[in-house]
Amino acid sequence: MELIPYLRTMSVIELILCPDPVFRIHKFQDEWRPGKKRAYMDNGGGDSWQLVFYHDSWSILYGLNHESDLAAISNLPAHLKEVLPTELSMFPDDIGDWWHYVSFCYWYDPRSGQWNDGVATAGFGEHLSRDTSDLVLLNGDRLEFCNFVEELYECEISRESVDLVFEHVPLTQQLVSELNAATLLTSIEREVRLIGYPNKSW
Repeated sequence: MELIPYLRTMSVIELILCPDPVFRIHKFQDEWRPGKKRAYMDNGGGDSWQLVFYHDSWSILYGLNHESDLAAISNLPAHLKEVLPTELSMFPDDIGDWWHYVSFCYWYDPRSGQWNDGVATAGFGEHLSRDTSDLVLLNGDRLEFCNFVEELYECEISRESVDLVFEHVPLTQQLVSELNAATLLTSIEREVRLIGYPNKSW
């Protein structure tokens, strides 16, 4: 699974189902900062994460599950800053105040092709609760994602239409209406562009 196209698609589908950003959970910014893309989640209940992709293929996933034992460790951000690879040293400044709210941290090292557990590297977590249930939708399971958004937005969506969006078929009003009859494509076009969805018809 290629993570960036998957996250873009999640964001577009949620945008169609819920154009109001206040109530949307997952979002994606294709040009968040120069040379940087960002996906982020905020469930409004104290749990959030940010996944930043850098132009040199380094990535970092950083977030908070408020029920995790690790969320109560006030000096965890300071210890994580000490073990961050040099290539990601700008990340704390990139996310600002979000840096202080953490219970998990993983970074992708393109040299090894592996994800690394920052919390474990910093010497924490061995005997503590490490609830990462908010990350389950990053596994690429379309059915699980469909079930999630149907429960969240109290709707039923066409699995065939979802598959078309995941395959990056150009959005049309018909396809948008199959997912949410109340959403006009013209009203979400700008945000779809910001997400970076490859809509060939534009």
